[in-house]
Amino acid sequence: MTFLTGFNGRLQGDCFSGNLAICAAIDTVLVACNAHARRYFIKSLPNNKLGAGNALSAFQQLYEIERTAKELGLSPENTQLMREQEAVPILKEFHRWLQQEQLAAQPKSAYGKAIFYCLNNWTSLTEYVRDGRLSIDNNHCEREMKYIAMGRKAWLFFGSDEGGKNHAIILSMIATCRRHGVEP
Repeated sequence: MTFLTGFNGRLQGDCFSGNLAICAAIDTVLVACNAHARRYFIKSLPNNKLGAGNALSAFQQLYEIERTAKELGLSPENTQLMREQEAVPILKEFHRWLQQEQLAAQPKSAYGKAIFYCLNNWTSLTEYVRDGRLSIDNNHCEREMKYIAMGRKAWLFFGSDEGGKNHAIILSMIATCRRHGVEP
């Protein structure tokens, strides 16, 4: 909360209640991670192959649009235009389908929970289409967090609080370099 005080923009992450609370407190918009929503349907495949397969097909189409925009090297403006033309119709149909499926899905089943997650967070899950600078998910951030998790035991003792702060700064700089294709 202290770090984001005065922030004006969009915060991308999962629909964790802490992220929702932060967005509400600083009056900003949450851009939810579609990869998280997709994972719920992957978990529900044994429960409902047909329904989960249909949902995963919709996600596949959305991710294909993102891949194409990236491969073409589109500007944020052109990416947003492509999303408006191609992703928005898919999202509208997917939303209608989710509402219809919710009527028959068992609420406590993995499939029912996947549908509820999407419908409950629909505005945040579709926010990315409004701005070509935004990503459909936050997987790149989560990949960077794996480096921290893997080194946790090795970094258990820094020698001082200042050493820990310096380490966090260096990890952040390295992650930024990797994100921009710069050899750290």
